[in-house]
Amino acid sequence: MSRTKKIVIAAAAVVLIAALTLTLCLTLLRQPEPVRDMSEVASRGSFVMKVESQRAILPFVGGESFVFQTYEEFTASPLSELILYSDYENIDGESVHFDYKAKNERYNQDYFEEGQLMVALFEATVNVIDFIVKDVQVEGNTCTVEVYGEMPTGSWSLQEERDVLYACFLEKETWESEMTATVEVGEIFISNSVPSHYYDENMNPVNVADQEPEAYLITDLEQLSQFVVDNPNMKEGDLLAFSLEIKYTEEFFSTQDLLILVLPGTYFAETMIEGNVLTGVDLYSDHYWTQEIKEGWETNHAYTAVISVAVEKGFSPSEWQYRYCRYDEWEDGLTDRTTETEPVTLTEQTSGTAYRVYAQAQTEA
Repeated sequence: MSRTKKIVIAAAAVVLIAALTLTLCLTLLRQPEPVRDMSEVASRGSFVMKVESQRAILPFVGGESFVFQTYEEFTASPLSELILYSDYENIDGESVHFDYKAKNERYNQDYFEEGQLMVALFEATVNVIDFIVKDVQVEGNTCTVEVYGEMPTGSWSLQEERDVLYACFLEKETWESEMTATVEVGEIFISNSVPSHYYDENMNPVNVADQEPEAYLITDLEQLSQFVVDNPNMKEGDLLAFSLEIKYTEEFFSTQDLLILVLPGTYFAETMIEGNVLTGVDLYSDHYWTQEIKEGWETNHAYTAVISVAVEKGFSPSEWQYRYCRYDEWEDGLTDRTTETEPVTLTEQTSGTAYRVYAQAQTEA
């Protein structure tokens, strides 16, 4: 065999080995996309998700809507590549991060065997913490979606006001292929409150038997410390007392006063103030909750609510009202998704304390 022929054969062998090595490496590196088991998840038939961080994979500006009647139609769209859920799993002692795409998660092959999907994109100029789908109205081939949002500034800092892209997922058994949807931002509830509970020594929430609505108006640090001492359901340094003392400092009381509402757990909510009316609002969605999580939420809301509300300096009515509204997220076929209570009137009591005390007037027997 000639020297030239040997060189050609050797070169071909090197190329072949390199190709096989590359193929093997790519095979080893190419892991299947993670698929989430949705069998335990109780998903309500609508939800809104911020997708601003994933805007680059979506060739859409906002204001568009898309109907998907089959899994094949959905997987052909960039919307199916959206990461809807992320989680960490312990594998061989290591915490491994997983991102679940829409097509491998809620909107998998199984979903489209029983339902269809509409996705509407919209922008909001306020970076709201959370949205729910309040209502969906269909007229002809047009679908109008109303969303409610909340911005609990007592627990979170104010978000930057800018254009933020959201995706609204609407589930029904059937959607007409030519249907279009527009999303309207209705109410945005901006609160300066922090919902909490009383806690026991094991940091478990406490339900105070026969708790009636009451409130305490506190104007300085000394009054706050005295309130903790006077309250039979709190101990100095417990979880609630600690959080109150950390959050409501001398700097806070230099510009604001503090109203502490103590209410039956069913009133647990973010609280807004308008004049002498305080309104607790709960935007409720069980989307992506397992049955265990849902039961835990319902149990948690049975405990006594202790809601801290920042009020303007000098807020001192002798009488005011508290009302509660709960808005459940839209689901096709469900009705009565709004719960509203009659206002509870609280009046100032003679207390003998530096802080003011409010309670319901006692009715005569």
